[in-house]
Amino acid sequence: MKGLLVVCGLGCDPEREATLEVLASLAACSARFCDALPKTRSWLARRVGAVKSPKSAAAVVAAAREGLTGLAVWGHPTITSEFAREVLEAARRAGVPVRVLAGVSPVSHAMARGGRSLGWRRDEDAGWTAAPADGGRVKRPRPSALFDAAAQTVLTVEPEAAHRR
Repeated sequence: MKGLLVVCGLGCDPEREATLEVLASLAACSARFCDALPKTRSWLARRVGAVKSPKSAAAVVAAAREGLTGLAVWGHPTITSEFAREVLEAARRAGVPVRVLAGVSPVSHAMARGGRSLGWRRDEDAGWTAAPADGGRVKRPRPSALFDAAAQTVLTVEPEAAHRR
């Protein structure tokens, strides 16, 4: 495929969290870049073929104009990588089509590794809340506030006792 940029998240622990879709997509690319530590780049190269360390967003977009190009980043591309956001913006300005493949975000990673679980439930006083396994309460932001809150904190955990006053 000519002229497509695939921006891929490798997750927070790429050797365990990179998805089969991400690896297959990167393997299909004619040019591959990886904005991650050298250990991660070499691990990725053994699975998908040669990868380069990107010099600039412009270099990645230039390669994408010529053919199917992949950019792999640590974590989730739109959450944890400033470089991926720069590349996405440069591709948009250049009119290069983009496909983003999600990676495991740091929040998801921490929740899973810590054995934490969030389940939505109806609370008459607070509206919809998420209930962590330890009995605390997580306030859900209004849907319109999710984007703004993502830059700081999306979920705030409070002990259950704080809601009994």
